[in-house]
Amino acid sequence: MNKCSQCQQENLPQANFCYNCGASLNDSDYDDQLTSLHDKKKTERFAERRQLTILFCDLVGSTPLSARLDPEEYRQIITSYHQVAEKVIKPFSGYIAQYLGDGLLVYFGYPEGLEDAPKLGIQAGLGILKAIDDANQRWEAEGKTSIKIRIAVHTGLVVVDDHMALGETVNIAARLEGHAPHNGLVIAQSTMHLTQGWFVFKSLGKHALKGISEPMEIFQVLEESGVETRLEIAKSAGLSPLVGRKDELSLLIVHWEKAKNKNGNLLLLNGEAGIGKSRLVDTIEAQLEKEPNCWLAVARCSAYQRNSAFYPIIQLFERDLLQFEVGDDPKVKLNKLEGFLSQTDLDFKSGISLFAEFLSIPSEHFPPLIISPFAKRQRIIEGISKTLLHKAIDQPILLVLEDLHWADASTLEWLNLFIEQLSKCTIFTLCTARPSFHSDWQNRPEVTQVDLHRLSAKDIAKIYYHQTKGKTLPKEIQKHITSKTEGVPFFVEELTKMILESNLLIEKANAYELSESISPMSIPTTLQDSLLARLDHLGGIKELVQVGAVLGRDFSFEMLNAVLDSKSDNMETSLSQLIDADILYRQGVGQYAVYRFKHALILDAAYESLLKSRRQQLHHQVARVLEHQFAEIPQTQPELLAHHYTEARQPLKAIPIWLQAGQMAIQKNAASEAIVHLEKGIELLIHIKNETDRNLLELDFRLTLGGTFVVSHGFPHPKVKETFNRARDIAQTIEVNPKLALILLNLQS
Repeated sequence: MNKCSQCQQENLPQANFCYNCGASLNDSDYDDQLTSLHDKKKTERFAERRQLTILFCDLVGSTPLSARLDPEEYRQIITSYHQVAEKVIKPFSGYIAQYLGDGLLVYFGYPEGLEDAPKLGIQAGLGILKAIDDANQRWEAEGKTSIKIRIAVHTGLVVVDDHMALGETVNIAARLEGHAPHNGLVIAQSTMHLTQGWFVFKSLGKHALKGISEPMEIFQVLEESGVETRLEIAKSAGLSPLVGRKDELSLLIVHWEKAKNKNGNLLLLNGEAGIGKSRLVDTIEAQLEKEPNCWLAVARCSAYQRNSAFYPIIQLFERDLLQFEVGDDPKVKLNKLEGFLSQTDLDFKSGISLFAEFLSIPSEHFPPLIISPFAKRQRIIEGISKTLLHKAIDQPILLVLEDLHWADASTLEWLNLFIEQLSKCTIFTLCTARPSFHSDWQNRPEVTQVDLHRLSAKDIAKIYYHQTKGKTLPKEIQKHITSKTEGVPFFVEELTKMILESNLLIEKANAYELSESISPMSIPTTLQDSLLARLDHLGGIKELVQVGAVLGRDFSFEMLNAVLDSKSDNMETSLSQLIDADILYRQGVGQYAVYRFKHALILDAAYESLLKSRRQQLHHQVARVLEHQFAEIPQTQPELLAHHYTEARQPLKAIPIWLQAGQMAIQKNAASEAIVHLEKGIELLIHIKNETDRNLLELDFRLTLGGTFVVSHGFPHPKVKETFNRARDIAQTIEVNPKLALILLNLQS
């Protein structure tokens, strides 16, 4: 017999690994391969898999242009064109990765994630086209050479290493650009799907792209559609029912009635992304629009304007108070401002000068006030409040301030002072924010905070049945949607859409049926950018989240600390930051604390952002730590060790542990779990090269699995016969096998 040096277990002479502990007996290839992963360059730890939006911009006819012009003149044209593009790209948070001669390669969603990267990439592209058109007019007037450009935007999976994106997505963006009209912007269907509703598209038909196997339909982006929120787009497609928010909606009505009776107040809707804050606001707005003599005003903070003073307030003034139209020239805007201020109790002349400067309206007759910047700021803050309070004299106001977690400091300063003036006016101020938002005024008597909680499984079902138009989904799919989305309505909608658009289901008259067995699914592309953006905002502590994702939904402080390559003295502080960022929950304190991912999709996003080789390395580290530092876990939860060895690509070590896990689950009367463990082990048997070893192990798996099917399904079930038939076939290849009698007995039962 062949004795294992690790556990002293006797094995068959020809065995390559120990059936008991999985240690290698004659072949150290697997250990050597995994050990070599530890020696890779540290830089690989920072390479990532991620969804990325790429803009590729190129000059049309650059070769003949360079031949026709003096090199110095040509250089000036290229420099000017790059400067025009750069000025547009920056406000949309684009990152210029490379200057490719006369071309530009721009990333949206890296180095820092963006919640709506495809939309921003297209907006930047349209902005570049407009800026180049304006520049051409200036250049032609100056007797200079005008230019033409082509732009493509494409979103897809890449590996980013040292600020360089690699993968098919980059190649497709470059190939698409060649099919763009002069001074035009094109995208592929996948990017169009991500940005539908925000823009107006025109199909240019299917085209073969060099190096791409299948022709792709190309769309030209003509212009922005004019919608302001994702909710507007959802409305046009048909909103899912508002469920699980009856009490919250009633409370909003109560606070509105209080405001109408000169008891102004502020209500803060607090909740994570996708929980339905905007939907609830939209519902109350729709109800109040039916009331006579009330005024709705909406100000939205922006993730990309956090450093723009009073950004949402300026938008509110321009759109709702002064009703500026696209194309209004400064004179028209000034006339509208004069008409509005004449109806308020502000000093007219100083008010015009103050607000003309505030709204960037040039005026020779009303130049900026000559006072200190501090005094001017205070006058602006007072003026904003006075205009709103004056308007509330004649009519009650619903003032909506959305996404305060993105508000600029000046807007928050104004709001802090405005709250003090609410109590005796007819203004109901309705704000929304994510849990990361904190302010001193949240504990004031004029303020009520409502935390929006996740939906129940019953409410989740109402949303996905709206998507299926009432058709029943397989139980496996229902369970998958419920477990992955965990009551966040936006996630429910997007995951359901992804499943319905996949090849996983077959549509019947009244139901959907599975076309294949369900397996772990990727995150919907519509959610990937927002989830990655949350992770990227974590900065240097992002690695903690990624390692935690490898450990699983729950992990202990002690385990995380043991697995990390580089130890940190302030790891508790970093984990507390992840709690504040709404990524983790915590139970217990200090080294005895256990952490849990707040949302399964955040865990998935962190895990999928790791390179496959890095995942493999981390799983191997976890398996080794479990064996050597947490020996009780493999004894009580062998399936955990088997999982990590499987993901570490060490099947020979995982196989016997899956068998052990299955047998232990049977002893606990956990038949469903036992079946899962045993089937996972059987899937890995293909990696055993020696046929005798493989047959002996499969026989043990099949016997155990067959018995489990008998317990869970009963003898008549076809799974029982199928499993024991396979076991009989294996047993008959072995000359003397007493297990054959047991198999035949079960087949005759």
